[in-house]
Amino acid sequence: MKMKKTSKIYFNLLILLITVNSAFPLMSYCQTQSAGVIFLEAKNWSEILAVAKSENKLIFVDVMASWCLPCKKMDQDVYNLSNVGDYINKSFIAVKLQIDTSNKDSDYTRSWYHESELISKIYNIRSLPTLLFFNSMGDLKYVETGYKNQVDFLEVARNALDSNFDLLIKQYRNGLIEDHELLKISLQSKKFKQDSLSFCLARTYKNRLLRHGSFEQNLTPEHVDFFWTFRTLFDINDEIFKYFLSHKSIADHLLHSIGFSKSFTDDVISRYLENSLIRKTKNEVIKFPKWDLLEKKLSDQFDKETAHRIILVSKTKYYYEKKDWNNYIKFNMERIAFEGISVSGIGAISINNFIYDIVFKHSSDRAILEKCIDYMEFILKADPDSYSRIDTYSCVLYKAGHKHKAIEQEENAILIAKKKGDQRSVKEFQDKIDKMKNNDRIWE
Repeated sequence: MKMKKTSKIYFNLLILLITVNSAFPLMSYCQTQSAGVIFLEAKNWSEILAVAKSENKLIFVDVMASWCLPCKKMDQDVYNLSNVGDYINKSFIAVKLQIDTSNKDSDYTRSWYHESELISKIYNIRSLPTLLFFNSMGDLKYVETGYKNQVDFLEVARNALDSNFDLLIKQYRNGLIEDHELLKISLQSKKFKQDSLSFCLARTYKNRLLRHGSFEQNLTPEHVDFFWTFRTLFDINDEIFKYFLSHKSIADHLLHSIGFSKSFTDDVISRYLENSLIRKTKNEVIKFPKWDLLEKKLSDQFDKETAHRIILVSKTKYYYEKKDWNNYIKFNMERIAFEGISVSGIGAISINNFIYDIVFKHSSDRAILEKCIDYMEFILKADPDSYSRIDTYSCVLYKAGHKHKAIEQEENAILIAKKKGDQRSVKEFQDKIDKMKNNDRIWE
C-alpha cells in the first residue's frame, strides 16, 4: 500500500512538472557560470519581452562581438561576480547579443543573426560593448557604451532602473512635460541613438527657449551640450545666435564655458556660408568660389575678423574635399598662423594629424616642412612623452633632410612606447628607423 501511495506521489509530481514546463516554455535560462549574471537564451525578441512581462523585470542586453576584448573582459571581471549577478538577476532579464558572425558561432548565435543585425541598425551600434536597457514593452530606457568595472556597471544598472525616460516621452506626447525635463530627454534620446525623436524634442525645446525672452535668466551650463549637440537646428536668423554673437563674454560666463559662443557662432556662420553661398545644391559645390567677394559679404553681415576666420576654415574644407593638397596646406597654415597654436586638447591633436597625414605625406616644400617642425617642437614642450607626436616630429624632420635628428627622435619614441607596453608602435617606429638608415622614402 505504501509503495502504491509513493508511486502515486511521484506520478503526480511528474504530471505537475510536465504541466509547468508546458505552461512556461519561455523559461530556458543559460547560466554559463556558477555565480554571476544569468543570461537568457531565448528564441527571439518576442520571447524575451514575454519573460520580462511575466517576471515584471526590465531587460538588459549586452551587445558584444566575438572579437571584442573589452566585452570578454566584462565576462571575466564583471558578469561572473556574485554581487553583480545578485543585483542584475533580481531586476533584469539579461541577454547577450552578438552582432558579428564567425564560423565558430553556435546554432543559438546563428539563430539570432537576423534580429542582431536589426537591433544593431535600429540603435546605431558603433562601439562595443553597448549596454542597452529596455522596459518590458520593449521601449529603450537607458544606454551606456564601453567597458565598465563592477562598480561602474552596477551604477549603470541603477541608473537604468531609476530612469523615467519612457514616462517623460509619454508626458511630452501628451503636452504635459516641463522645460527642464524636455531639455533632459532631448539629449538622452540623442544618446540613445533615437535621432528623429531627439531632433523633434530639441525643436520643441528650442522654440520654448526662444519664447522666454531674457537669455540672461534662462541660460545655464546644462545648455552647452544642448546647443552643441543640436547646433544644426540654429541659423543666423535665430535670436539666440544674435545674442551669442554680440554678448560672447556674458554668454560664456552664464554657460561656464569659455570660448563656447565663438565656436557656436562660427559653426552657424560656416554652415550659412557653405549652404547658401558656396553650394549650388546639397551635393554640388561651386567650381571656383569667389573668396574675396564672399569674405566681403560676411564682413558686411558680421565683422572683418569673423569673416576672415570663417573664410579660412571654408577654404581648407573646400580644398580638402577637392584633394587639392597644395592649397589645403597653404590655407590651413594660414589659418593656424591667424588663430594660433593650441598645445592641449583637440587643437594639438588637429595640428599633429594635419602635419602627419597631409604635410608629411603630400608636401616636399622645405619652408613648409621647417615650419611644421617648429609647430611640433612647440606642441611637444607641453606633452614631451607623447610618442605618437614624437613620431610625427621625427617623420617631418627626416623629410626635411634632418636624418640623424629624426632617427634620434624615433628612438626616443620607441623608449616611451616600450614603457607604455605598446609593442605595435615599437615595431612601426623601428621599421621607420631601418628605412631612414637606408635613405628610403617613408611617406608613401
